[in-house]
Amino acid sequence: MKKMVMVAAAAVLALAASNAGAQSVKVLRLGSHLASSHSVVKTADKFAELVTAKSGGKIEIKVFPNSTIGDQRALVEGMQFGTVDMSINDAGYLSNFAPRWGICDLPYLWQDYGHVRKVEDGEIGKLLQADLLAKGIRSLGWMDSAFRNVFINKEAKSVKDLKGMKLRAPESPVYVKTFQAMGMNPTVIPWGEVYTSVQTKVVEGFEQPAEGAFTSKMYEVTKYMIMTKHMYTVLSINISEAIWKSLTAEQRTIISAAAAEASAYGRKLAEQLDGEAITGLVKNGMKQVEVNKAEFQTAVSPVWKEYGDKYKANDLIQKIVDAGV
Repeated sequence: MKKMVMVAAAAVLALAASNAGAQSVKVLRLGSHLASSHSVVKTADKFAELVTAKSGGKIEIKVFPNSTIGDQRALVEGMQFGTVDMSINDAGYLSNFAPRWGICDLPYLWQDYGHVRKVEDGEIGKLLQADLLAKGIRSLGWMDSAFRNVFINKEAKSVKDLKGMKLRAPESPVYVKTFQAMGMNPTVIPWGEVYTSVQTKVVEGFEQPAEGAFTSKMYEVTKYMIMTKHMYTVLSINISEAIWKSLTAEQRTIISAAAAEASAYGRKLAEQLDGEAITGLVKNGMKQVEVNKAEFQTAVSPVWKEYGDKYKANDLIQKIVDAGV
């Protein structure tokens, strides 16, 4: 009997220790609207690995791709309210909450990868992060995707060839204005619904970096990749400020360090996968069509002035331009 009591007591103690260990693990959920094979989600996975390693398993980041815990609006609003822990979001979408982020999506603003990173890592990047923090979201680091192109089912080499086309646009004022300036009819649709929307002819096409099109198998519903390179996708690794404040100083240090490493990893990966995606799209039957960029730049030039005037950001825009010279 005494032996049975001792065994039972040992079992209770072991269970208590197990529960205590489980309770000591801090779990954070990170959502993305993109596919699990996309560089953004791969970067999120890398971030999760780094956090686990740096914390000795005391912090766990669970990654949810494919809008499984919400599209971009749900993720960003959730971070504001503290109901979503983390997400990686693009500048265009964040501009709905912190308008100056829309500057990052002005058409034909960026010269190359180096230009983007010089701005992100400088004073302008810090200014944009402060804008976002004022909305309850803390940017932990930058991530990039690539230049964006138009995907449709007919060949187009000029602005005139695209006139009147019903094109899917992200929920971003800059995107909508840009496609209107090109003469198209932009329709806002969440990314997770784009494949079906093109397939059922709700829209005639969409625009996206090559990687997004490839990982979502958009070559099954569109046949032409029009190389407009009209915008560059800037992204940020974000955490709810309410969640951030609930963390200990040690947890914050670990997460910040992991985010910095993940950002560097993601930047390299995005460059690599963009080239691979273009090759993959062509191998799957998509035709790559080059255009006269100067014609498109002229068509969208009014968007710069309108956006700069509306948000008193003309000086900021000029500083970004100067950084690329």
